[in-house]
Parts: sequence; structure tokens; C-alpha cells
Amino acid sequence: MPDGHDPWILNSPGFGTTSSLARFWNSVGNGKDGLEADRYLAGQALVVAPDIADVPGVSDRFKLAAARYLVGQGIDQFIDCNPGTQVVVSAHRAVQEMNPKAQVVYVNDDQIVLAHARALLATNDLVEVVAADPFDAGDLRDLTKHVLDWSRPIALLQVGTLQHRPDAGEVMKSYLDVLGAGSYLVVSCWERPAGQVAQRTASQLAALLTEAFGYTAFRHPDEIAHMVSGYKLVPPGIVSCTHWSATPSESLPSNWLTEHTRAIVCRKT
Repeated sequence: MPDGHDPWILNSPGFGTTSSLARFWNSVGNGKDGLEADRYLAGQALVVAPDIADVPGVSDRFKLAAARYLVGQGIDQFIDCNPGTQVVVSAHRAVQEMNPKAQVVYVNDDQIVLAHARALLATNDLVEVVAADPFDAGDLRDLTKHVLDWSRPIALLQVGTLQHRPDAGEVMKSYLDVLGAGSYLVVSCWERPAGQVAQRTASQLAALLTEAFGYTAFRHPDEIAHMVSGYKLVPPGIVSCTHWSATPSESLPSNWLTEHTRAIVCRKT
């Protein structure tokens, strides 16, 4: 990736003048924690694809629904690789409401995200905030093994990150080597739309975010399925985030972009 554009490098030379993924998505969702560069990029993205405003909320609903589901499956160890800056409403609350003894680790390399999370979670002994590369399975294991038991099942949450990785399939396969049997992946990424208008908008959005973050892609359905090969899909399989997390009593925003934000929960057998 170009210098200053990698959102996962702590103390990068361009910090404060370039956007990061977590701060960008906070700004897209009308949050208050982004810097000027994040708000500017979010404004550009909203001009190209106004529907992107609904993606953060829909993705978060999926992540929390999946986390609650996994607590019900007996999982009590979680790694959230994209907490963003809205940690106060994120995974640990959903998880610990059901199991107060569950351990949650938040992982990021953005200074604002880390500082925000540590301040909010200073009094929660079962929540750890770790500065690490969430795409380096071995490094993440080494940095969290004082908190998590990697011989037992862990839920790894990679929500909204993998469309920004050209090597997403290799990253997911690397976790097969370190996660214990019975562990789960919770993943979301963008799928390539079929309609010509949506395809044109997707291409423009991908180009804009690639310039900022080094890589962004809308993947073919077969590429997404291959990305999690080796894991067993949990029903309903690969569907939109809105279909995975919505209940009969609620309606989530539905547009071409939220429908093509694909949700996956899968298990290492």
C-alpha cells in the first residue's frame, strides 16, 4: 500500500492528514470521532454512493446479532478486529449481557480508536484493547495469549475489513492454523452487484476508497465463498447483512449497497 495510506500502521507518517478505516466509517455513520480527512473522504463517498450511509448501522447490527448467536453456542472468547470508535455500543456489551464472564479483545492500530476504547473500557477487566495487525494471525495470537486460551474456541469478528484486503482469502486461511476446533469466523465484505448502474457506482466507490486505503473491492460471489473455504458455513449461509440480523419485528435499511454487504458466520470443525 502507498505510504501514509495503510490504516493499520500505528504512528504512520501521514497520521492526521489521511483517513483510517475506523474513523472513515465513523464519519460515514455521522459519528463525531473522525478527523477532517475522515469527514472529507466520507463526504466524497456519500456523493458517489449515498446508500453507503446505511452500511455502518447494518454491519453493526449483523456483528452484534452474530455475537449473541455465538454466546448461545457456548463461545466465551471474542476478538473484534474492527471495533471502530463506537466501542460503547459494540461487541462486549452484547456478549456480556448474555455471559458476564465472556472475554472480549478489541484489535486495531489506529491511535484514536485505541485511545477511545481504552478510556471507555478502563473499568472492565474482561475487555482488552490490543494494538496489533488484525490480519496477522500468528502475531495476534502471540499478543493476546495472555488473555485468551487459543486451544479453546474463539470467535473472530472481521466485519467490514476484508473488502480492503487483496489477500483476504489467504488471511482467512491463516487463521485455520491458529484457531482451535470449534472456533468461529464472523465476516462481512462487499459483493459485486449485477445491475449496470450499481456496477458503475460500485466501481467509482471502490476507486475512491482504493486511493485512500490502498485496496477496495466488490468481489464475485465465488471469490467470497472461496475466502472462507475450509470452514463450515452456519445457516443461512452467505446472505446480506440485513437478512442475517433482521428479526420479523424490525426493518433494516435496504438498498443495493446494504444488500451487497454480505454476511458470513462459519465454524472451524
